[in-house]
Amino acid sequence: LRLECANQLLTMSVQLLAWAQCDAVPFFDRTSAALAVRAYGGVPGAIDSDLLDRHCSLLWPELSLESLLTDPVLATDPHVLQPGDDAGVTRSRALAVAGWVWATYDAAIEAIDADGAVVSTPLADSEGGDAE
Repeated sequence: LRLECANQLLTMSVQLLAWAQCDAVPFFDRTSAALAVRAYGGVPGAIDSDLLDRHCSLLWPELSLESLLTDPVLATDPHVLQPGDDAGVTRSRALAVAGWVWATYDAAIEAIDADGAVVSTPLADSEGGDAE
């Protein structure tokens, strides 16, 4: 299971890196985490924080919640982000990226609390098994 989880996370990371080397990918330090869980109330503050990074503010000077929710997935974006068979459906590019990255992360990483106790285990919840 650990090898499977590591492979999933590494594959997604390589795809994200390759994409980011040729396009401005809408994935942000704080904003994407809020988007992934649809915590839209926290997005404006997260955007302000992300825009303090000079690279982010250079690539995304007009970053807003509205633009994040309305800019569509492009035909040149990774296949995993494409809407699939839903003809005519427009997906938000930033939501698709945040969902892809954080879902992969959550499925592959064992989460622990501040005391070191395991909070969630990769794939164990869906399979009813043990992560070991």
